[in-house]
Amino acid sequence: MVRRTWIWCLALATALAFDYLFWKHGLGISFFIFVAVCLTSGVLSAALSGACPSIRSAVLIPCILLTAAITFLRSEPFSMMCAAALTLALMMILVYSYRGGKWPFYGIVDHVIAVFRLGASAALHPALLPAEKPAPGTAAPRAAWRGWLPPVLRGLVLALPVILLFTALLSSADPVFGKMMNNLFNIDQLPEYIFRLTYILAGTYLLVGVVLFAILSSREEGIPSPENSRLRPFIGFIEAVVVLGCVSLLFAVFVIIQFRYFFGGVENITAEGFTYAEYARRGFGELLAVALISLLLFLGLGSLTRKEDPLWCKIFSALGILLVAMVSVILVSAYRRLLLYENAYGFTGLRLYTQVFMVWLGILLIAVAGLEIAGRIHWFSLAVLIAVFGFTLSLAGLNVDATIVRWNGGRAVEGGGLDVEYLDSLSADAVPALLDLYAAGTGSEKDALGSGLACRLQILETRRSNAWQSYTVPVAEALRLLKASPVGRVYPVQETRGSLYVTVGGKSVACPGQLIID
Repeated sequence: MVRRTWIWCLALATALAFDYLFWKHGLGISFFIFVAVCLTSGVLSAALSGACPSIRSAVLIPCILLTAAITFLRSEPFSMMCAAALTLALMMILVYSYRGGKWPFYGIVDHVIAVFRLGASAALHPALLPAEKPAPGTAAPRAAWRGWLPPVLRGLVLALPVILLFTALLSSADPVFGKMMNNLFNIDQLPEYIFRLTYILAGTYLLVGVVLFAILSSREEGIPSPENSRLRPFIGFIEAVVVLGCVSLLFAVFVIIQFRYFFGGVENITAEGFTYAEYARRGFGELLAVALISLLLFLGLGSLTRKEDPLWCKIFSALGILLVAMVSVILVSAYRRLLLYENAYGFTGLRLYTQVFMVWLGILLIAVAGLEIAGRIHWFSLAVLIAVFGFTLSLAGLNVDATIVRWNGGRAVEGGGLDVEYLDSLSADAVPALLDLYAAGTGSEKDALGSGLACRLQILETRRSNAWQSYTVPVAEALRLLKASPVGRVYPVQETRGSLYVTVGGKSVACPGQLIID
């Protein structure tokens, strides 16, 4: 039996927790706490209604908590964004396969359909759920608190907006009454209260719909077998073989040229009139696009090609594996171009994201080849999910901003130059590495690094959010290290008309304008 009263109460508590954790607070430990509250509330609501997660779905819970924790263990924006997005995606997968547990066997189309079903349920299920009736042959339960509590709560919810409106009017009509009400809550913030109440109630309603979907609908997962795909094949075998063969031939020619020039050494490239940096810079994005499009082409042909004869299936698989092998070489070429480009022009966040992405794309290509050989290509969506999970954890474990500082610092030692202005724009994740670089620096670069760190210390002390909801480990650690370092004393910072100025060598200069304060 669905325990609707408990579900509504827990959903309301979760929505109130969202308001308390996020209203006027930045992303930090609040996200992890809210995810934990959602999981606890959802699992408890389902358990009270007699619904337990399948073992395969329960495995997702620690994965969700791990990715959610990244949002306060790291301050680099892209890493936090990837972690938050993956957390929400895993939570949706948990909901729509809560009782059935068939999410490892979902295809891409199955995930899309399940998301739409979940959205429709969240919007309609609470309103369309029929009233509870006693089982046949049993007497109706006596009126008790379980009977009158839901109507009372609904009445209070309906009465609250009306009470707020009349309170505002009466406070405006009578100063004494208005003063008394102001002692209870700020009448001037009434629009804000109404807005917050609205999204709390809307969130409660949607959360109830999500929980009801997990309890009532997640067991009946309509996942087709690999033999009965949702997409009906319509491309002939010969046509598909011609496409794969032509593309593989083109890639083979390109690979031969790559071994002759790019993999052959600097002298082969310069002989054609290119510098090594120019050759590395040209075509990197195009090669990455070729790798992605080729992967989609192979998967698309595999889903839409009629393969009635087992021999045809083997021929198609052989051509597909050849295509994946050629694409892997192209991906290696693009990766080497990126490394050369970074050595020539320095390391940035976008270049490092791309570098990690290419590693996981290569792993995904190997997985696709293995699945094709094993005849399990319908597990491709699971391979993608694992690759995305690995990519997200890699960014968090790598500490993107600190890595950029270390690599650019090492490049500067070899005479490559140091873009201190860019380093000042990095998040609090970079502060420990910046302090190490400052300690090892000399001359103008040391002053530039030290003044930037002194400005960052001043901003962290005066302008960062002090609310615990916005707490992140990197910001707290950065503040501790900066206070213990000498930069604040060596490079004094003053605030003039809202702008910060730092003293460097007896001269006052403006603090960097790109400092990221988390």
